Amino acid sequence: VALGILNNPESILSVLFGKTVPTINSPFDNMDARQRIDNELKMVCNTLIGDVVSECLEQVNSFLVKVSAFQMIENNKSIKSQPYGSIDYIKGVVTHFNKKCDEVLQKTKIKFSEVLVEESTENILLNLVVTRIMEAYTKFYTIVSTEYTEKDAPDLFKQLLTPELIEIKMNSICKLNPQVVNK
Repeated sequence: VALGILNNPESILSVLFGKTVPTINSPFDNMDARQRIDNELKMVCNTLIGDVVSECLEQVNSFLVKVSAFQMIENNKSIKSQPYGSIDYIKGVVTHFNKKCDEVLQKTKIKFSEVLVEESTENILLNLVVTRIMEAYTKFYTIVSTEYTEKDAPDLFKQLLTPELIEIKMNSICKLNPQVVNK
């Protein structure tokens, strides 16, 4: 059984990442084994990155979709009158984002450290995760800081970190030693 796993790239990747690896049926059939493994690894990594980012941004993305739909219909009016535009709702989104981001990035860092041999590969993947999270968070922050000022909502702005601070925070989580995170 062990030899079968070692001889089959799909089995290797599914064992490493705990996911079913899609089979490529197309012009890739003629590629050498190394190229095929590289392509499948890229697909698995993209899926994994997407899953991590989605989990971190669940409520932020929901907020962005609601705001986008509202502004298309209402021609860029203020969202303050909408339920998702209230200070309490936004504070909930911020709290959820901060908690989820911390948890998910720590788990992802540990998983990558366990599975990936090269730290450089781990850092590349984690940087992609941080970059994709930052794109959405920056949009979220821009909308919220346009709608409210620190003077209007001081409690909100105690929780709402600038994109620069969020990026620093995420980068520090991603650089943690997994043994320290587990304690």
